[in-house]
Amino acid sequence: MEEPIIYAKLNQTGPISTPLTAIRDPSGRREAGTRARREEPSETVGITSLGSCPWKHKWLIIGLSVTSLLLLISSVSLGIMMYNTEGLRLGLDLCSSERRSLNLSLSQSQNSERNLTHRLQHSTQLLNCMEQAIRDAEQTDKCPPGWTLFSGKCYFFSDERKTQVESDSFCYRNKARLATVKPSDTSLLRSIQSRKSEYWIGLTVSYYPSSGWYWPDGTIEGRLWASPKPGSCATLGATLGVTACDVQLPWVCEKANDKLDLIDRMNKCNKEIPQ
Repeated sequence: MEEPIIYAKLNQTGPISTPLTAIRDPSGRREAGTRARREEPSETVGITSLGSCPWKHKWLIIGLSVTSLLLLISSVSLGIMMYNTEGLRLGLDLCSSERRSLNLSLSQSQNSERNLTHRLQHSTQLLNCMEQAIRDAEQTDKCPPGWTLFSGKCYFFSDERKTQVESDSFCYRNKARLATVKPSDTSLLRSIQSRKSEYWIGLTVSYYPSSGWYWPDGTIEGRLWASPKPGSCATLGATLGVTACDVQLPWVCEKANDKLDLIDRMNKCNKEIPQ
């Protein structure tokens, strides 16, 4: 009787290193079982190797993701740094512009300060000059010695005798002029008439705008009827009269009192103190 033939089939994914043969005897069965057991580790090893591949891919993906994240963070950080750098540059430009503006404002302020200081010094000097002029006017008499006050003006009645031209020069040297005596100057007129003498006065001949006798202020005198003639000058005693200009007579000078002269002194301060 023939021995039954036993076949064994192994499902392997890997290569079969040793082909299986038919075993005809019980000892052969043992041998086949032994070979099958020997072959099992190879099958296990193949399955284990194949199963580890997905984990390698996962770690690779994780590594790439981390690297990408780091690159993204670096890019963002670099962008922030560039933005901050640009902002700092703009801020620096703005500060430089403000600094230039402040320097310009400072220069203008210094110029204004110098101008104000100069004006203050000028005003102080002008004030001191005017105060001195006021003190001088208050400390002096209303009229200089030898002069008489009439209606706010000072008059000098000479005791000497000079020609009309010499008399006029004397008045000019004393900052005065030959007197103007109008009918309204009643006090002065009475004082002259009481002296029983004729005086040279400021009435002179003029041919413009028309021929006549004129006072220094340009007004014409209608009380004197004598026709103007070359070499003729007016006198005043008891009445108005006409005499040759080269005759020697006393004279009357007229000038403003010291109080009125204060304005001239102040004007002099304005001229003497530079702006």
